[in-house]
Amino acid sequence: MLLYCEVSSLFPYTSGYDLRNFFFRMVSIDASVQQKMGLFIPLSEDKGKVLSTAIQNGAVAAVWEKNTPLPASLPIHFPVFFVSNPLKAFLQIADVYMEKIEKEMEDNVTHFVFYTNNNEKITYDLACKNERALLRKTINIYREKTGRG
Repeated sequence: MLLYCEVSSLFPYTSGYDLRNFFFRMVSIDASVQQKMGLFIPLSEDKGKVLSTAIQNGAVAAVWEKNTPLPASLPIHFPVFFVSNPLKAFLQIADVYMEKIEKEMEDNVTHFVFYTNNNEKITYDLACKNERALLRKTINIYREKTGRG
């Protein structure tokens, strides 16, 4: 899960509640989708209108271009991260999250050791779809060669 504190470490200029231990279930640039516990990043010209729609659809915080005034109707407690470039911010958030997931997978994945076609031992990461397919293929070859299974 993407944590509020991870986003605030990227973009420390904020307003609204500091939700330090809160996590986002979604990051979206589309206000029209349901985004329960979502972080909304408006990229369209009509930012105020789409922010209101995003909030109605469950957004609980937003990334906002710092030189653009916030809508007067926005609740004062609503968390906002101010950035220079919302699209660049979206990409930065995605990069940070992908790095986090990769790290978590390294730390929390079970590796499987089996043989290659040349009877060399190899480790397979079953979280990776390609490696699952490769392990299945290797096991099938092993079965054929050994007559087992």
